[in-house]
Amino acid sequence: MSVTEEEVDKLSMLGPQIDSGPRTVIIKKTGTGFGFNVRGQVNEGGQLKSINGQLYAPLQHVSAVLDGGAAQQAGIRMGDRILEVNGIPVEGAPHKVVVDLIKSGGDQLSLTMISVSKQTHERLEPSEDTAYGMNFYDYSEKRPLPITIPDYREIKTNSESYVVFNIFFAGRMICSHRYSDFTKLYDALKAEFNDFTFPRLPGKWPLSLSEQKLDQRRRGLESWLDQVSAVKVIGESEILQSFLKRESSKSVSVVQDEVELRVAVCHPDNEIISITASRRCKCKRLLSLIAAKLNIAIGSQDAFVDYFALFEYVDGSTYKFERKIGSEEVPHTIYTQNYSSMSSTCILLRRWLFNPYIEKQLSNSCSVIRALLFTQVVKDYEAKKFIMLQIDQIVNLRGLISEKLVEQLREMNVHSQIVFPPSNCDARKDGPVRVCVGFKIFSMLACTDDGLVEKDQQPVSFTWDLIKSWHVDEDDNHNFVLEYCRPNKKPKKIVINTTYALYLKECFDKIQFEKKDVDLKLSSGTELTSIVPSNNVNPAFPTTKTNTSLSSQKSANAVHAGSFEDIVSDGDL
Repeated sequence: MSVTEEEVDKLSMLGPQIDSGPRTVIIKKTGTGFGFNVRGQVNEGGQLKSINGQLYAPLQHVSAVLDGGAAQQAGIRMGDRILEVNGIPVEGAPHKVVVDLIKSGGDQLSLTMISVSKQTHERLEPSEDTAYGMNFYDYSEKRPLPITIPDYREIKTNSESYVVFNIFFAGRMICSHRYSDFTKLYDALKAEFNDFTFPRLPGKWPLSLSEQKLDQRRRGLESWLDQVSAVKVIGESEILQSFLKRESSKSVSVVQDEVELRVAVCHPDNEIISITASRRCKCKRLLSLIAAKLNIAIGSQDAFVDYFALFEYVDGSTYKFERKIGSEEVPHTIYTQNYSSMSSTCILLRRWLFNPYIEKQLSNSCSVIRALLFTQVVKDYEAKKFIMLQIDQIVNLRGLISEKLVEQLREMNVHSQIVFPPSNCDARKDGPVRVCVGFKIFSMLACTDDGLVEKDQQPVSFTWDLIKSWHVDEDDNHNFVLEYCRPNKKPKKIVINTTYALYLKECFDKIQFEKKDVDLKLSSGTELTSIVPSNNVNPAFPTTKTNTSLSSQKSANAVHAGSFEDIVSDGDL
């Protein structure tokens, strides 16, 4: 029987004969890794599809195989579907779960696979030539933006008149668009994110709209834009960003004075609160508005403003850090500068307090303050922020319920420590250090460039009795200069180069104030309840360029740890 050229072409499209049933392969990692890439859905579950006569939930598949690599030698083919990873079923599993399982298996990997024909592969997962722009996006990450459409206006030209809707970002007008511009945006986003279920745009009205109908459309467009832009991958897309930057009108100078700020709080009932305030509202005034919003008792609001502060969440490439916002800074400015990188807000409310005695009394002053202090300690522990914890301390904390956990952490005096990002220091030549400031000690921990603490290096720690003075260099405000006492020798200086030198000095000033205040109250026999200051007491010393000093007389209990003798002798950690 002869075979036509057309039939030969059809047979060649099917590729080589494949085994349609599941098979298990073992891949041993080589110098080039396992030698294959995995692609698939980012969300869990999905519609059942027929593969080789059987119904399966969506399966991750092999999207590329390295020539001569471990996967190819084990018999893996492009398009193979993954049923199990190291014996664990992954049918319907999202991409991240499968990748994490592959990475966690060590140098040997067991995969249960099914192979499919080229035609089946393209039916299940269209190639770039036939996918019509099909992409895999993760729509699960949310990042609400402060976008509003507070009003609209009529534009009249020689040929027509039409209505534009004014779009504001964090109180400032950024652009204005006609309804038709929104429909074009909707179509463009649907074409790019074709597997996302978009909310409906307000319907088109065939007749001219009354004021009531126009306002109804305005509210509908505002709700639609808010929902769409809150999905991080869509909000940061070039399509939406171009829409927000393109101006339909030259009248973009309108500024709304009152704006809405989102602030993250450590409260068991509410993680984000919204505060309406002036765009120019400074930090201390905003704290007072937050106190009222949280229903903090009137008699405790002064203490709240003194011992809580607003912080800026800094998401660096190699570290995450919370910088205290100065009392004269304008949080709204910081809020708008960080809108493209923040998750929901970059403004955080946190305790600004080191002294455990003051914290105990503050906790008893108001139930809301107690909840804020308690929840912050628990969340910080869950986020593994306490890098100074020793192994034996971690073991002792395991299994403790929240109340006991917080009590133990306070006794260890680690919960109030502030750990700074990697900084250069003249006392260590082989790499950066992590500066750790606490009520009892000041420490420097040897670390890698990305901030990981080097476990084989002992931290250098000073009690406050050993620290003589500190200041920020007048010529370079990134240099924090610390002078410490040495046994039978002259005091010696350490220079720490950090972007946060002024904040580091503010921490030192704050601790000095709290230590002196408590020492005074204890020596005079005054009850600790009087430690919480009134509104006319400044809880921190002014940040001047002059040196700040503790008594240079060392206490008999002053201790140092780690390689202190090295730093005394030659300045190296």
